[in-house]
Amino acid sequence: LTAKASGASPRALVQGLQAGLRFQLGKIDVKTAAAAALSGVDITLDLPGIAKPPSLKGQLVYNKQQIALNVGLDPLDKVLAGETFNLKANLVSKLLEVSYDGLVQQQPLPGLDGRFDLNSPSVGKLAAWLGQPLDKNQPDPGPLKVAAVLKAEGQKVELQEARIQGKALDAVASGSVDIGGDVKKIALDVKAGMLDIDAYMPPPEKKKAAAA
Repeated sequence: LTAKASGASPRALVQGLQAGLRFQLGKIDVKTAAAAALSGVDITLDLPGIAKPPSLKGQLVYNKQQIALNVGLDPLDKVLAGETFNLKANLVSKLLEVSYDGLVQQQPLPGLDGRFDLNSPSVGKLAAWLGQPLDKNQPDPGPLKVAAVLKAEGQKVELQEARIQGKALDAVASGSVDIGGDVKKIALDVKAGMLDIDAYMPPPEKKKAAAA
């Protein structure tokens, strides 16, 4: 950890704070099964000053697979003041990619205003990697892709459109939460262009042969 600051008052001192942190761990020995899968951490945090944009970059090893993490956002003084701020974040691994690019609204109703993407080449392999394997009789649902556009404006947040696609799935969803009136309004609409339930369910058990 390295840090420095200068200023004629406590407030100026905080505003002038600059810091860098690098956190590394290898061969982690932990007791819980979920945490035990984490075998390496290398995270670098850059804080050039409270009035300048910070960034975080990291490399993790989880369940023998590497994960890359990148986060960037507006200056901390804007975030800490409760204002709407920009956020760009992505997580990349062999079995999962997740990203968000847009605004984060903090008041009066927390919400996102931007684009969210999720992509996995295999839901079955992803579940096993995360320590929650599917039933051995259940087929792998295959790839999954989610692309969502979100909107946050004052007292209303919206899921303008979310496209969910898979091997036997193609659906579009939209919805909103509105706290502007006397009664909170929640709406959700899902339209499935294609949905083959059998592709996501375990095969039926074979009937036992009749006794001779």
